Amino acid sequence: MHTKDNSTDKFFYKYFYALYKRGVISRDNVEVCAFGFQRFLIFLLNISTYIIIGLVFNMLLESIIFILAYSPVRIFAGGYHAKSPVVCYLLGIPLFLSVLLLQHIAFEYSLFFIAAGIIAAIAIARIAPIESPNKPLEDIEVRVYGKITKLLLRIELVLALVLYLAGFVSAALAIMVPMIILCGVLVVGRANNEKEKTRTAI
Repeated sequence: MHTKDNSTDKFFYKYFYALYKRGVISRDNVEVCAFGFQRFLIFLLNISTYIIIGLVFNMLLESIIFILAYSPVRIFAGGYHAKSPVVCYLLGIPLFLSVLLLQHIAFEYSLFFIAAGIIAAIAIARIAPIESPNKPLEDIEVRVYGKITKLLLRIELVLALVLYLAGFVSAALAIMVPMIILCGVLVVGRANNEKEKTRTAI
């Protein structure tokens, strides 16, 4: 969870703390509800933004496939998390634009990007999940998230390969390119976690 030093976190925390005071929720659920509701709103904002961008660039189908392929794996695989939800949202926009740009380039080198996507998926399966420093995962969560990530990756890889062989190259790349991006997000997240551990140990 993002630290409550952030003004957005404070707002949601105060809101659900008020609900606790009224007896609507238990004290133990205040932080969980605040975190979950905040993430849900950011998720809706991201989806809305990506669909609008897809419409603007006439790539709505690619945008929808990106959302369906990237978001579930990202949720369970983890990766780099910005310290502020606003920063996380703002960073997501150029990331998404780069995915759309890559798909234009990838069409001419489709076989290379399919292969890169497979390699990226294997790498994700090996290192996921990558926890956030502000929300460490328990052992059971690590095991469960890891299994779900692997299952999602298998489904998406099979689907992408079937689409590619059936001649739907753009749709296949719309699944594979996000895999490559997500792998980078996980690697950055892992490096950031190691950096935080080193800084804390000093």
